[in-house]
This record gives sequence, structure tokens and C-alpha cells, in this order.
Amino acid sequence: MKKKIGLFGGTFNPPHMGHTNAAMKFYEYSDLSLLYVMPACIPPHKELSPFDSPTNRFCMTSYAFSAEHFPNKNITVSDFELKSNEINYTIETVNYLLRRHTVAQIYVYVGSDMFFSLENWKSPKELFEKCIFITAPRDKESIGALQEYKQRFEQDYNARCCIMEIEPVIVTSTFLRDLFSDKSDNLSFSATKKYLTEDVYRYIIDKKLYQSQEG
Repeated sequence: MKKKIGLFGGTFNPPHMGHTNAAMKFYEYSDLSLLYVMPACIPPHKELSPFDSPTNRFCMTSYAFSAEHFPNKNITVSDFELKSNEINYTIETVNYLLRRHTVAQIYVYVGSDMFFSLENWKSPKELFEKCIFITAPRDKESIGALQEYKQRFEQDYNARCCIMEIEPVIVTSTFLRDLFSDKSDNLSFSATKKYLTEDVYRYIIDKKLYQSQEG
């Protein structure tokens, strides 16, 4: 069987069911042999909190994507970008994965907002040559725009892009950080279980993350 390597990146601050749901749909849709979940150290398109802790984000991501939650899935949570201690560009991570695996291209999942901005990423032409981009609409209203960009990328760059149909989990990391900040120690797992795995919830509580926005 042809080896297929996938890349699913993000800040994961914290990782939530929206992330894991999209990642598993991506895994199955692309029929991946191995999925790399890659927490970013310093993402080029997003500003991190001055109290950001890469160690905490890596630990939470490892819990969220553990074999306990996803048995029979070949998933590696990688610290490759976190160890760089600098701005992370997708092309550099893709080249790293291509050096590790004898594959022609890497399957890369990007959220719909990021999909629209692919031409503005570092080395877009090289990215389109080395990656197969998978995305999914955030809502029904965005499907038409995604299809339009997909067609343009295919015409202008000879790109390979696919749009998955999934039912998104409506939650953001910002919402969860604010929730923990507002509720502090009084926030029960039952109030978060549709957004977080229990081990991630326990980690946040034990480390007192986000309670004063110092996580």
C-alpha cells in the first residue's frame, strides 16, 4: 500500500474537540499511513499570549491525541517545530517530513480561513508542488468560496486540493481560555466535556492554566 503522511498543525492552546474531530476526518478521508500532529512554536499567522508555554501545549496535545482516545490510529505528536524556538513556516516542516519519509508529497490539513491565504505563505509555489492540501468548510456559506479558491489554485499552480464534508464542532481555543479564566477552580469537567477530553481538562486545572491568563 502506498505510504501517505499527513500533517495537522496548530497552536493547540488548548487542543479541543474541534481539532481532534477535524484531524480524524482528515486521517480517514486521506487514508493516511501516519499523521503528524505538530504544535507550533511561533506561528507566522497568529499572535501568542505573552504567557504562552510550549511545554504545556505539547503535553495537552499529547493527551488529546493519545492512543487511549484514538486506538488503531498511527498518530505522532511531534515537537519538531517547538524545538526550533523561532517562527515556524509550513514549507520547512514539510521538507523535514519529506526527508524522513520516502513519499512524493505530504498531505496537509488547513482550516478554511488559512486555505484562503495559502498564496501568502512562505514559498507558495514550492508548497503546492510538495503538498496535497485538505480543508473543510466552517459553514455552508463558505463552501462556494472554498471551491472557487480550489479551482484557482489548481489552474495557477497545478495544485492538488480537496474539500472534505464534515460536521464541525463549534468551539475555539479563545472561548475555552476565557471560560477557564472566568470560572477558575469552579469550572467542572461536565461543563467542558463536549469540548475537551478529561485528561486535557485535568491538566489545565492542575497547572492552573488560563485562570489569570498566565498559562
